[in-house]
Amino acid sequence: MKPWFRVYNDVLTDPKLLSLSLDNQAVFIKLLAVCNLNNSCGSLPKLELISRQIGLRVDRVRAAVRSMVDAGLIDEDHSGEGFTIHGWKNRQFESDDSTARSKRHRGAKCNVADPAGCNAPRVRDTDQSRAEQIQSPPTPQGGRLAVTVVDSGDPDPTPPPVVDPPGSPGYRAVMDLIPEGWRLHAEATARNLLSRLPAAAVRYGLEETLERYEGPFGRKAAGYWRAVAEDNPKGRPPRAESPRPRQAPAPPPPKFYRAAPDE
Repeated sequence: MKPWFRVYNDVLTDPKLLSLSLDNQAVFIKLLAVCNLNNSCGSLPKLELISRQIGLRVDRVRAAVRSMVDAGLIDEDHSGEGFTIHGWKNRQFESDDSTARSKRHRGAKCNVADPAGCNAPRVRDTDQSRAEQIQSPPTPQGGRLAVTVVDSGDPDPTPPPVVDPPGSPGYRAVMDLIPEGWRLHAEATARNLLSRLPAAAVRYGLEETLERYEGPFGRKAAGYWRAVAEDNPKGRPPRAESPRPRQAPAPPPPKFYRAAPDE
């Protein structure tokens, strides 16, 4: 099993993939990872196993797979219980797994007279090890080692937002606010936002989306929800107090004039 798989640029223009909803497009990419993880050559495992691996309910996985079968992204066998990614062998190649080839290459270069050198643990060449080799000066003869400490820079002073864990009151409040007609596609968007934003921001974005969009939950509603939540990480912004209206000056008191006596 190789720890990666191929994803091509045509995911941006493929009409089959674009015919799916935004949530089902993300589910399809996860299904590719599931096939690669199970080393199944494109064959999907049982829906129950997929449900545990990608974190969705079985009924939602079944509905997503059915929509991909209708779009032509997944092939269904005659029994109706087995599914295979369409064109897996044409896009994912066995030659991509270079682990066995690398082992044979290292074994051919191994010196038989020095078996310990072949089996010695390899030191991984990382950016940190290369920086230590560059910044460590040689030790002068008869002197002390002068070590120069290089500051890599101040850490990011902005702390990450505090995310409400699943099962918390804020998390449940967001899930309970999703209307029944939106649950099939909106719950995945909610979980994605709740994994990196506070529940107050996600709830405020959902409230604004419900006021703006009517009908089924679609790509535009999900994008608007995401934009409002990310722009307001603290939740609903404070309302600006309207200035107190300026009162008109009181009219001057009436003037009374004494009538002149009759002549």
